[in-house]
Amino acid sequence: QIISGRNVNMVSGTKWPDGDPYLQRQNEPSIAASTRNPLHLLAGANDYRTVDIPFVDNAHETGDAWLGIFKSFDGGQRWKTTLLPGYPQDGSPEGMASPLKGYTAGADPVVRAGTSGLLYYTGLVFDRTADGNGRSAIFAARFIDNNNLEAGDPIKYLGTKTIATSPGGATAAFLDKPWLAVDIPRGTATCQISTPGVATQTVPAGAVYVTYTAFTRDSVG
Repeated sequence: QIISGRNVNMVSGTKWPDGDPYLQRQNEPSIAASTRNPLHLLAGANDYRTVDIPFVDNAHETGDAWLGIFKSFDGGQRWKTTLLPGYPQDGSPEGMASPLKGYTAGADPVVRAGTSGLLYYTGLVFDRTADGNGRSAIFAARFIDNNNLEAGDPIKYLGTKTIATSPGGATAAFLDKPWLAVDIPRGTATCQISTPGVATQTVPAGAVYVTYTAFTRDSVG
């Protein structure tokens, strides 16, 4: 018999950026459970908590969404949340190093689990312009569940890479509708993963597939 549980707010707190001070909306969620610990969950969503926050130069408000990160370490009973590094106001080392830095909006997250505690997060970033011809990019971010903490956050961000980019302009395509599939390791290839405070891990490498659509003016009429 299926018994529904209580509703749990995945957006914890109102302190920026690890909370939503303006109680904005989050939608289009995607979630995956760690292969090292099924109680450890990573989710993404379109996240509008940045809408009313000024840009770094305080010239004006962002007015657009970014991509939220939501983590639970007890099967969804409690959550901690922040934004994917690279959002417009992000001055952290991870954010400044991200290839997403400089884009003004993000959307369409897809989260999938891989073997050895790896977790993958793909989505779209773009510049929203008056003529609709802003640049766009499809990306993939990696996380790993080290499953090494009784308290605290064992799911660590490993970095982001762009899969495809479009410069924008009247003749360029707009990249949209990303999707993600993760395969199990099928050969002898390995990858090495380093996170602070954890010995370098060598794990079997599995293929990750990202698809997307390139919309041109001909394709959208």
